[in-house]
Amino acid sequence: MELPIWQPFINEWYTFALFLIFIFIFIGISEVARSILQWSPESSRKLVHLIVGTLVSACPFIFKSNIPPILLASVFIFVNSLALKTKKFKGMHSTDRTSYGTVYFPIAFLILALFWWEKPITIILSMLIMTFSDTIAAVIGERTPQPRNFWIWCP
Repeated sequence: MELPIWQPFINEWYTFALFLIFIFIFIGISEVARSILQWSPESSRKLVHLIVGTLVSACPFIFKSNIPPILLASVFIFVNSLALKTKKFKGMHSTDRTSYGTVYFPIAFLILALFWWEKPITIILSMLIMTFSDTIAAVIGERTPQPRNFWIWCP
């Protein structure tokens, strides 16, 4: 069974450019909202995570080839790594702890686009689960009055 494809343009690269611009617009809006509305960096980060995760989960509906999603993931691995290193986009990277989630997220998407493009339901469900479960876990974790610390191995 093949998923329906929505192609706003005949050329996938125009769609890619529009998709990339939308993501940067949403990141910019979250930065403006964070500064004007005095949102916490964590709230802004969660908003970006939900919007971008939902958008990229729709890639199998938009792109026939996996090349644009692979490039998209690669661009954001680079951009997020650079932003993390230079401390730009505080709404995405300002947390109480060092977090590489903004880099790992596009890495996960890259792996899915590389190896499971022919199984679009795997990409869609994986990205949606990662998007929403991570955000919900963060909200619950912040609201837990006495969280327990777990160590996978002893330091």
